[in-house]
Amino acid sequence: MIDFLASLPVEAWSVSSGVGAVLLLAMGGTCLHLWRRDREPGLWQLGVAALAISLFYALDATHLNKPQGPMIQPMLWLPVLMMVAIGFWTAGMSKVLGLRGGWRSPLVPVLLVPPLLVSLPLMAGIPLPRSTGNVVLTAVFIGVAGLAWRQRQREPGAGHGWVALSVAAIPALALLVHFSGAVSFALRYLVMAPLAVSFLTVLIVTLRRRTQALQREVERRRSAEVAMETLNASLERSVQQRTADLRDMVAGLESFNRSVSHDLRGPLGGIEGAARLADEALQRGDTAAARTLLGAIGSQAQTSRALVASLLELARVGDARLARRSVSLESLAREAIADIQRQSAGQRLPVFNLHDLPTVQADADLLRPVLVNLLGNACKFSGGQAEPRVEIGAEAHDAQLTVFVRDNGVGFDPDRARELFQPFRRLHGRGFDGHGVGLSIVRRAVERHGGQVWAEGRPGEGACFYFTLPTSDSP
Repeated sequence: MIDFLASLPVEAWSVSSGVGAVLLLAMGGTCLHLWRRDREPGLWQLGVAALAISLFYALDATHLNKPQGPMIQPMLWLPVLMMVAIGFWTAGMSKVLGLRGGWRSPLVPVLLVPPLLVSLPLMAGIPLPRSTGNVVLTAVFIGVAGLAWRQRQREPGAGHGWVALSVAAIPALALLVHFSGAVSFALRYLVMAPLAVSFLTVLIVTLRRRTQALQREVERRRSAEVAMETLNASLERSVQQRTADLRDMVAGLESFNRSVSHDLRGPLGGIEGAARLADEALQRGDTAAARTLLGAIGSQAQTSRALVASLLELARVGDARLARRSVSLESLAREAIADIQRQSAGQRLPVFNLHDLPTVQADADLLRPVLVNLLGNACKFSGGQAEPRVEIGAEAHDAQLTVFVRDNGVGFDPDRARELFQPFRRLHGRGFDGHGVGLSIVRRAVERHGGQVWAEGRPGEGACFYFTLPTSDSP
């Protein structure tokens, strides 16, 4: 087949060189257009190289009616075009392949040295064997094909393997021409097909990589949009929650003001009335009545003092600095029971049943009022039972400790369980002593430790209060 092509008349080679010039002109224009549009690395260098090669074929010796032979005749434009084409092609391929440093890579000048050595004799007017020129150019193509294959291993899926195969077809054809014994000048015409294929392969690979990059960008933006939507939804929920919290806080402050005013107005009004009556009794000389009224004044003052003390305790629990250390829950529970027994001397108290209570990392000063209030409530609401009982224990699970205080008292409506921990809320009305602040103190102290508090119960079946404490040292 090669011998047949080599035996074709000069007119056939002239036509083929013209077709090659037009084809490579189109390739060069396409490369430059895509570079201008997408700024893909290496395309403008490849475009210049394709235009130089197109000009090389347009100025082919057959077009100039000059004979072809085994020697390359010295012409100034020939080495210039050859160096321009090889130089820009090598630089462009280094960019397309993503070599470190691009065209500044040390491999680029190494590949350009052989063509330069071939060009110097031609520029000096010395003829050069075509076989020598073919060998030098073949070495350049082999080098670039090897680099493309190496980049294929470093960057799989980037299309470097196809580029390597398309470039390797050029030296493969040169070897085939050499070993077939065909005339050496035939190579310049036969090589047009694989050369055009290599340019086309680079364009396809570049467009494919561009498409993949656009797809990745679309996916990245889609992920960013999803993340933004999630963040916006989270922020919206947070704003709604904060707004609800602020509304609850305002409502709580209003309720707090009403409750404090009501709870203080009663004792203060009683003190005022009793003081007036005591004064009238003293004016009448009725010291016995005055003494009785003074006792009522003391009782009302004690009630007011207890309310103020509860409010101060509530504020202290909310503002106190958390100081964690090893605290024995059993010791705190026994201290709380002892306090209740001292304050209720002479009164009937329930039977306390303490399960195994562990040592925790907590603030003892904040945890003590939790147990005092919970145990005090249990005693208060179970006091009317025939056999009042109070049970306290703890269970560890899911990186936290759940402590419970259970009684067999009057219980409560489970639908109103959340109201228990709001300040001044008393589900049982005036039937039991208290100001409705104790469970608010419990909630604040537990939340300061990073825990939660809740209650379960039914009317007439007792109640069980739970609170959790993290088992880690973090607040």
